[in-house]
Amino acid sequence: MTKRTESGRQALRAGKWIAGAAALGLASLACAQGGAPSASATLNVRATILRHASIRVAPPSSLTISPADIARGYVEPAVPLEVTVQSNAQEGYVLVFERQDGPVRSAEIQGLDGTLQVGGAGAMAARQAAGRGLWRESLHLRFRFELAADAVPGEHPWPLSISLMSR
Repeated sequence: MTKRTESGRQALRAGKWIAGAAALGLASLACAQGGAPSASATLNVRATILRHASIRVAPPSSLTISPADIARGYVEPAVPLEVTVQSNAQEGYVLVFERQDGPVRSAEIQGLDGTLQVGGAGAMAARQAAGRGLWRESLHLRFRFELAADAVPGEHPWPLSISLMSR
């Protein structure tokens, strides 16, 4: 093999490499400008949006019962309880109220489209969705706690628990 033939082969390989790189660059440019042949495909996408529901309640830590409350037979806290529900459930939700052991035998709750009675078995209040997508509803609940016969004046634990269920 002569020196000239070897250098000719190297030049040929280099030329092929340069030509290939140039062709690739032109093809990329043509695709970016929409000049390349097009192909189409169908892609089916399915998404499931999980239901979400949360409740935020900051009940008072205690219920104060005075001698006057004992004489009257009930106590009405002066400040309403704020309950905030956030959900994406279009079916709405259910608030669940359960009476705790203590000096209260029953409760009346106002602020839920009427008065809800909570006895020993508890009570539920079904609510409609407050919108589409992710929505939030704030409720301001007022209570009247009917006192048990053996209730005594003083500070007592908050007598109701509140929880949330989806419909």
